[in-house]
Amino acid sequence: MVTIRDKVEGNKVFKSDKELFGMVTGSAQVLAGVELKMYGMICGSLTLDQGSSVELRGTVSGDVVNNGGTLSVYGIVAGRVISKSGKTMVDKKAIVTGGVA
Repeated sequence: MVTIRDKVEGNKVFKSDKELFGMVTGSAQVLAGVELKMYGMICGSLTLDQGSSVELRGTVSGDVVNNGGTLSVYGIVAGRVISKSGKTMVDKKAIVTGGVA
């Protein structure tokens, strides 16, 4: 698993397993079969494709949309957590400003 500690300008598509300690200034998408451990910040929205896996311990400024992945939220989501399919777990200590749908 590769670690990102830098600022990524614009949108980011995660095509391989990553740990994010840095910042994505736009939105992000996690492709099928990819695992993301997120400790940093995504300034836009985060979308999980079917078969992806995200452990969110950092901050997402927009919505988090689960389209069939495995999502664990321990951090902060300023928007909504939207679970269209897949498995979504929101820890009781997580902060989700827009609610869980």
